[in-house]
Amino acid sequence: MKKVWGIQSIVIGLTFVFGLTVFADQQSKQDLHSTQKSLEQLMNAMKETGARAERIQLHYGNVHETYDHVEEAKDFAVRLGMEIGLTEKAGTANQQATEFRFERLENDVHTELRVMVIPSHTQPGQWDSYVMVKLNAEPKDLSALQNQLSRVYKVLEGMEIIPQFNSCVQGIVSDKLENDVQLEQMNKLLDLLGAEVVEKVEDPTVKSFSAYSSQLPYHIFTNGKKMNVQAGIHVDRLHQITRITIGTPIITIEY
Repeated sequence: MKKVWGIQSIVIGLTFVFGLTVFADQQSKQDLHSTQKSLEQLMNAMKETGARAERIQLHYGNVHETYDHVEEAKDFAVRLGMEIGLTEKAGTANQQATEFRFERLENDVHTELRVMVIPSHTQPGQWDSYVMVKLNAEPKDLSALQNQLSRVYKVLEGMEIIPQFNSCVQGIVSDKLENDVQLEQMNKLLDLLGAEVVEKVEDPTVKSFSAYSSQLPYHIFTNGKKMNVQAGIHVDRLHQITRITIGTPIITIEY
């Protein structure tokens, strides 16, 4: 990520990273058990397709408070980082944005916290803040990941932040699948989740599907339609493998 951005680029980027993760206001709070269950459903569906899961990511991102001064946001970031048990890392600071970063690797689970503040576009002289938390682990460390998620949930709720996490699983298929086989694999994955496609994007290198499943408890809206599953598949020709990525309600890792 570049250290110097124009204010317009920052707003666009934050809208993508944080705005898409906001769940519909009328939905009930996403509890820890539901998040864990959704992740397990993704893991099971991936396994049933014959793919080998290799990476798990849990992602929270949302707009937070508006502050009078950057130092107030920093105090909040430090307090949140300490509560989760993270170590402060070098951030960035310029006239357009200030970012505070914290992270920790424990039991092979990498936890990252980022708090960014930018000049408010609605309240002159004040600062809007955004919070992002990511947990990354390999499937073999699922138990440790679940334990860390539980800890993060408690901290966020204790600081009056409603946890709404995206769950993502990325896996690989050994063979380089041809186009028709890719579609079969993707359709099987969605069928296992009881998901119906609402949008899709296909090109020679990547196929991406957005879908809705009543089996998963939370959703967002895309063009007025409910969506809570995203799935992508592409051929890595360099390594001669096919990568499959699935997330609920959206994918938040590169694929």
